[in-house]
Amino acid sequence: MFRVVETELLKLRIDDDCLSRLMECGYGMKECRIALRACSNDVEAAIEFIHSQRETRRANERRSERERQLYRTIGHDASEGGDTLRLKLELVDQLMEMGYPEELAALALKRSANDINGALNELERNGEALQAELLRTVLVDEELQAKLEALGFGGQVAQVALKLTANDYDRATNYLLTNVQNGRYSEGLQRAIDVLERQGSSSSSSSRKGSVSEGTDQQPAAAASDQQPSTSKRTTSTSSDTSADEAKRQERKRKKEMLDLLFKSFSQDIRTTADAHLDLPLDEEMSLLEQYKKLLGME
Repeated sequence: MFRVVETELLKLRIDDDCLSRLMECGYGMKECRIALRACSNDVEAAIEFIHSQRETRRANERRSERERQLYRTIGHDASEGGDTLRLKLELVDQLMEMGYPEELAALALKRSANDINGALNELERNGEALQAELLRTVLVDEELQAKLEALGFGGQVAQVALKLTANDYDRATNYLLTNVQNGRYSEGLQRAIDVLERQGSSSSSSSRKGSVSEGTDQQPAAAASDQQPSTSKRTTSTSSDTSADEAKRQERKRKKEMLDLLFKSFSQDIRTTADAHLDLPLDEEMSLLEQYKKLLGME
């Protein structure tokens, strides 16, 4: 048993010359130790190992950023449910290969809880509802809108194109070139414009109702002193509403922090974690092994 342990420890022993050669190439001490132990002190293999690990980390970071951006675009919150609420990007890619835009594919998977068959059903039967949701959640990049308007497109159609393509300028341009011919809009573009107008009308109506309600509430404030208790109640109510709004802001901030932590954790290289033992000094282990061998007379 001790011979087996000794053999394994010797396999993990780092050759000082190999370590020096690697570090002279500009690599860090930690990644050199891990690479040499993983590759049995083979310098060339260790260099390939280091580059492979770095590329894996970069790929994970790109994937993490893509996922974070996609969640912002479609208004998806995965901070509380962990993996149960995270969209599977490989399924998004499958739907994109079928010709669906990334954002609509993600929305469909969100609605179907990562069921690709359910997502396909959503895309085929409820495509307009998905587009309407995208029109509601995406905020238009004003600089890109100005660039599209400079090409001769109207402000409203530019907004629709940018919303439907999540502010992807090239895709938005291609969308408009395809759907605007001689000043006439395609049926799909016209429907999207109608949806955007209805959403704008609904928002304006809500704002007007809020203003009327506020004006009505302010009228009793000018009444006689016998109505002041009511004013006090309104003040308390306003204070309560302010506290509720602050609580909501804090909750949104907490969710954002949790989501950032979630993606930061995901972007870490899993294999680096698995190889963490390769960076241990192992001096104490070697010392203990030698002591046991002396006690057992195995020298």
